Amino acid sequence: MQLHPQLQGCQLLAFDLDGTLIDSVPDLATAVDCTLEHLGLPAAGQQRVRNWVGQGSLALLQKALTNNDQGELFLDKEDPRLLEAHSYFLETYDRCKGEATCLYPQVEETLLALQNLDLPMAVITNKPLRFVPGILEALNIASCFQLLLGGDSLDYKKPHPAPLLAAAKYFGSQPEKSVLVGDSRHDIQAAKAAGFISVGVPYGYNQGEPISSSQPDLVINQLSELLNQGLAE
Repeated sequence: MQLHPQLQGCQLLAFDLDGTLIDSVPDLATAVDCTLEHLGLPAAGQQRVRNWVGQGSLALLQKALTNNDQGELFLDKEDPRLLEAHSYFLETYDRCKGEATCLYPQVEETLLALQNLDLPMAVITNKPLRFVPGILEALNIASCFQLLLGGDSLDYKKPHPAPLLAAAKYFGSQPEKSVLVGDSRHDIQAAKAAGFISVGVPYGYNQGEPISSSQPDLVINQLSELLNQGLAE
């Protein structure tokens, strides 16, 4: 079994989490709606939350409190209402984060197959790191990764290239031989800025935009296409 022809010779496989490996929107929406209810505001619902995910939890709450896809432009990060809502959201999400979150099709099988190629693998997400290990363990894929970076692990998060470059440095891999697989324009922007090979998946969260619009180096319809013959071998 080999990697896709465009990825052969790579030294690192890094993955976004939400929208790429897992569908976490049902639990995120529950936590968002509980937060809005706590503040006396109407619920947003899963579809709205699905359009808001991808830039980290603080940006998610900025959008939710303003009910606007560009909420970060209208609500300052230091606004007391936002800080209160964000704190309540994190507590609520911590309680419900694994109840309805699930892997996308063929993710577990593909990750296990990739392990046989003896390539280092990492998760690079904008989700706060405190939530990541438990979710991966509950979904039985924690052992696949040698490094986890969350949105609060460094001073910068995607689309800044810093987390990707930190992962490459950690494994001693060359950026041009490192891969990031993601579902959003922020993933592709981060990969391009870091000099990584960018792989886009079309099924995740990208604010309604096709991932092809960000011009990744490769678009795959499902994770198993990272392998040259899928999972057929």
